[in-house]
This record gives sequence, structure tokens and C-alpha cells, in this order.
Amino acid sequence: NADLNFGDVVAGGTPGTVVMSTGGVRSITGGTTLGNTGSAAAAAFTVTGVSGATYAITLPSSPITISSGGGNNMSVGTFLGSKGATSTLTAGTDSFTVGATLSVAMNQVAGSYTGNFSVSVNYN
Repeated sequence: NADLNFGDVVAGGTPGTVVMSTGGVRSITGGTTLGNTGSAAAAAFTVTGVSGATYAITLPSSPITISSGGGNNMSVGTFLGSKGATSTLTAGTDSFTVGATLSVAMNQVAGSYTGNFSVSVNYN
């Protein structure tokens, strides 16, 4: 299991985004530049239960706010899962990853931004 981490991002003179794919690959748009990869990664989850059971995955449907703690915020949205909306436990276990899009404002203040998002798993 791993946290969603966009790695180092450098804001520019125009707004931009950083997209973290479910495969852990970053891409950018607009005025954003990628810095050190560091611990950049898609979020990773493991589900356990009865072999052959199916389960539903619910990701956030609206953006969340992450904060530097100093009153500076960014938005994370467009959450995507590697398994889609449902999956099946094979040998009692399964795993999936979650990527998302980070919106970076023009000249976004540097800092370490953190936040939380919920992922729900419900057995069918």
C-alpha cells in the first residue's frame, strides 16, 4: 500500500496540472514543470477476503483540497482507478492503484502539501 504522491512540482507563470496515472507515471500541462521524481507514485491498495468474491470500488467524485499548512492550497481531482468500478478477489486477494490530477495555480507557493481522500470497497 502506498500514498498518492505527485513528487516535486515547480509552478510557473501560468496555471498547470500534474497528472499521476494509475501506473505511477507523471505528465504535465500548462506552466507546470516536473521536479525531482522522489517518491512520486500512484496510491496503492490491497483488498482481501473470500476467493472469487467481487467487490465495488468507490473513488472521490469531486476534487479535494490539499494544504501546505500556511494557508496555501491546491486541488486534486479526476481520480482514476486501475480496476474500474468492480473487481474480483483471486486466491483471496486483489490490489489496485489510484491516480489523479493536481491543479497548480500560477506562481503557486512552494511547500509540502498534504490532504486526505477516501476510497471505499464494498463486497458484492
